[in-house]
Amino acid sequence: MDVIDRQGRRIASQLRTTREYHLDEDSGIAAGELLFLAETNGVGATTYTIVPSSRAEEAKHDSARTVVEADGTILVESDLYTMAVDTSRGGIISRLLLKQTGTEFVSPGSAGLNELRGYFIDDGDWMSSADAPASVAIRENGPIRVTLEIDGHVGRTPFKTILTIVQSQPRIDIRT
Repeated sequence: MDVIDRQGRRIASQLRTTREYHLDEDSGIAAGELLFLAETNGVGATTYTIVPSSRAEEAKHDSARTVVEADGTILVESDLYTMAVDTSRGGIISRLLLKQTGTEFVSPGSAGLNELRGYFIDDGDWMSSADAPASVAIRENGPIRVTLEIDGHVGRTPFKTILTIVQSQPRIDIRT
């Protein structure tokens, strides 16, 4: 689906499938969400038109996206952030750059962000999610929203983290 603004311009959109159908040899999307960045002034309304997709002419826009590096690190980019998720260290955030100011939120050589750590009485030791690799699935891959699902362990205790970055949104959602 394409989203057209009032000036007739195609704007970035993303279709997220929430339900599929499978009938004999046919399959497709039964339900979904259409994501796009709407703009309107504080007191008012804006009209958008949704039309069947014509992917022949791609929209010209920055987009949220992921890239998987050769070492398994997953780079996530939006217009605001560059983030690196290190799968070999339990899915920690090993880099977080705010593009506008050049601010790095993770110091080189540090433990990183989103590390889960605790003292496990039964094992008599401190353990960390960074002690073991995590598997990371890319659930959504732009252009509006990127969602990663990180599955790992702290010792013998499993965890799942959902990390979401939305284009033009300063908030990064992390649910564990």
